[in-house]
Amino acid sequence: MAIGIVQKLGIMHLIYGTESYKTTLSTITKALGRITNLLVKVGNVQCNIVFLIVDTYIYDIMLGLDFVMKIGAILDVEKGVIQVWNGLGMAMELLSLTVVNMLQLVLE
Repeated sequence: MAIGIVQKLGIMHLIYGTESYKTTLSTITKALGRITNLLVKVGNVQCNIVFLIVDTYIYDIMLGLDFVMKIGAILDVEKGVIQVWNGLGMAMELLSLTVVNMLQLVLE
């Protein structure tokens, strides 16, 4: 999660620690900290996620494979969609991948 989004949401007080992480280019970068157990909602699916806080303006939030696996989503990159359970039984909700950029953070 970009530090600018953390500031905009007013949740700077939730950041703790520092740690390093490896980027897709295999370089080691230092995160500004982390926020744990932040409730995130995509479509009708919600779960707690750990976010590394980074100093970037390239993206607001980047969801990783751990999130996709945790909510049991199915990604179809070719069609540009993500399928998630709609919470109403066995039906799946089909969302545009761009909707993931508009995910709702549920702050308690």
